[in-house]
Amino acid sequence: MGFTVRGLYEGGMQERVLADQYDEWSSRIMARWPESGRVLKEMARTYRSWARHEDADTEEMADSD
Repeated sequence: MGFTVRGLYEGGMQERVLADQYDEWSSRIMARWPESGRVLKEMARTYRSWARHEDADTEEMADSD
């Protein structure tokens, strides 16, 4: 696993981009490999949850400035 860098007030943008990519992959394979499609869909859901967390952290930081 690597590391990421984000702007101070970026929030969960990186996670939303990843979630969209996993949703796309899920849609492409769901008919043929439903279990793998569900795993990818769950990964997208997890990334969206992390995005909300990052958004909340960013909002809290902005409010304290």
